[in-house]
Amino acid sequence: AQGGRAVPLTWPENYLVRIQNPSLGSVDVGFDGVITAIADDDAFAPGERLWSITGDYAALEGQAPTFTVTLAGAPLATAATVSVELLPQFQSGLNLASAADFVQAFAADVQAAVLALAPGSGVSFDVSTNRLTFTGGGAASFEFSLPTLADATFEGDEIYLVEVRNASLGSAIASNAQSVFSIIVDRDAVSEGVEWLVAGTQLVAEARVPRYPVKWKGAELAP
Repeated sequence: AQGGRAVPLTWPENYLVRIQNPSLGSVDVGFDGVITAIADDDAFAPGERLWSITGDYAALEGQAPTFTVTLAGAPLATAATVSVELLPQFQSGLNLASAADFVQAFAADVQAAVLALAPGSGVSFDVSTNRLTFTGGGAASFEFSLPTLADATFEGDEIYLVEVRNASLGSAIASNAQSVFSIIVDRDAVSEGVEWLVAGTQLVAEARVPRYPVKWKGAELAP
């Protein structure tokens, strides 16, 4: 039986989404493209179920990066459950994000997304343990956003992780999709010019739809 161990998803296909040649301003060389891998849903052992997490690798201050937790592989029997811990990783240090960079607590954002789901989704979240649970017959993926705070402080771009860990019995974690590295792009670090960037999904399961927000930062555009 599975439970907590980490095994890799396989993805024989990947591609690049890139922005270039803006009509105004320039492209931020650190955020000019996203490489997306397509995870092969047919490459599972019998009875195997793998948790993975994907999400936006960059968002401007004041915007809300989006993340998706997916359970792929063998379907759950009706009313059967599996769960996994879902939580952020903040560390102290230069150019590292903290909980204070977000509008509200991580668990509150996740719980709000769960409560917004349609009845019968089969998704629940325990704010005291940060445990996300899927129930058989319900959804096999869950999307949530983390609104960030816009401030007037120059602090540079800040990084953090969102991860899944400690899968329950009957499931495991994809070792190469167990966390998402994400960046809060500091608006105050931008010059008076305009810079463009693209963020998006770095791993997507077959038949799922990846997202690619294209954004600009810097001076306000004239009307």
